[in-house]
Amino acid sequence: RPGYFRIKSSSLVPNIFRARNTLTQRTEGPVHASVTKLDTSGLRPGDYAGIAAFSFHYGMLAVKVEEDGSKKIIVAFNEGESGNPVEQVSVPLEQDEVYLRIEYLFSAGKGNKLMAIDKADFEYSYDGLNWQKLNSPLKMQYTLDHFMGYRSALFYYSTRIAGGYADFDFYRAANSLK
Repeated sequence: RPGYFRIKSSSLVPNIFRARNTLTQRTEGPVHASVTKLDTSGLRPGDYAGIAAFSFHYGMLAVKVEEDGSKKIIVAFNEGESGNPVEQVSVPLEQDEVYLRIEYLFSAGKGNKLMAIDKADFEYSYDGLNWQKLNSPLKMQYTLDHFMGYRSALFYYSTRIAGGYADFDFYRAANSLK
């Protein structure tokens, strides 16, 4: 599809760590925003596609396709050793195209380090202008078991039926939140 970044699935995997076709970019502080527009028309039941604050303790903002073919926008975290996503919040997806944004706030190193909280907030939009914040921020944790620091990741993977695809219209990163 000209002008789009298409990610296809050719195997079944349980989580983003096993997805072989994830595209990542480092984030920069003290603030950072990553945004993409996703076309979900090629997703199949059991599929996940979206953008993630990616490290071992990741947070994903994704479209998940249910067994009946319905789609929902989810925020999910890796809360254990399995790496599998645990849903924190979800809303029904009302159309095939959706804008997804992660806003990062890096406060480590400012003032009292014991009080520093680095977090990522997740938002979606149907038009790219009016954003809905999903009330489930990720408290970022820095460990060395995956990557040093957090990356933004565009991803797509299948858990039930291989062969679908996700089309990303664009990806933008900025050192400001709006």
